[in-house]
Amino acid sequence: MREKKATVNLPLPLSDKKVKKEAKKEKQTLNHCLSFIKSCGHSTKTEKLLLECRKKAFSIYLEMMKNRLLPYYLIELSPSVRQLKIFDEIFAAPSSIQELIDSLEEKEVESKNFLLEHKSVFYGLIGKENWNRFYTFLKMFVDLYKLSDMVDLELPMADGCSLSASNKVYISSLSIGLVNAYDEKKVMMVRGWRETQGIRYLTSFSLVKFNGKYFAKVKYQESDYYLRMNKDLTKEIQGTMEVLAQQWHDNDIRESRSFSRVEISESTDFLFNDKAVNHAHRRDPRKKWS
Repeated sequence: MREKKATVNLPLPLSDKKVKKEAKKEKQTLNHCLSFIKSCGHSTKTEKLLLECRKKAFSIYLEMMKNRLLPYYLIELSPSVRQLKIFDEIFAAPSSIQELIDSLEEKEVESKNFLLEHKSVFYGLIGKENWNRFYTFLKMFVDLYKLSDMVDLELPMADGCSLSASNKVYISSLSIGLVNAYDEKKVMMVRGWRETQGIRYLTSFSLVKFNGKYFAKVKYQESDYYLRMNKDLTKEIQGTMEVLAQQWHDNDIRESRSFSRVEISESTDFLFNDKAVNHAHRRDPRKKWS
């Protein structure tokens, strides 16, 4: 008796409708997470749920980043002991600001009043003697954080950052220097975009902290990035070929017309067997026919 083969359920190819549906669902999930993060005050009771929402939003951003839908790329860093100490110190105050704003019902705080109200917290972090020195920095961070999605912490670094030939991240600020990447392949990939696609990253990176990990945010000029990423190369090539084909066709028509009527010599010097000689090859193409 012939054995009956087991049916194999092959995955169906992704259709545009399915992709759009999943993208719409992801967008709704992201909006719900961001709304929960920014819409209400959080306490220890909602701390776990808040962290889960941030993780979900961050993972969606990472997926969008991998699909080239965002004008930046995050490279996870593996700092040395010295560099890790610097990172922890510069993010100490921003982390406290995040916790304080999380606990507020109204997130749109006035920066100056907010800092003065919680001055004692920052005295313990930066020292009372350093308050005037760091006040401007704290105020700028509060203003930036209010405008963000409040998912992670981001600090912009000075110009002069780069990706080295040894696949490390160079950060010019605070004497950080070359930082090892957790995955060097990502550095190689981002560096390769310059040669393969002509996309140049901006030399002003940002440091991002999320869930105890540090990332280098390699940014691009948004207009240039989206212009290049949204190109449909197949249509572009097709359009180019159509233009070339039309040019070739026009040239053929023009050439055929130039020889469609010939100039017959009426001179007796150009007779062969008492017949006029065809001088199409001697015709001036600029001459108009009467």
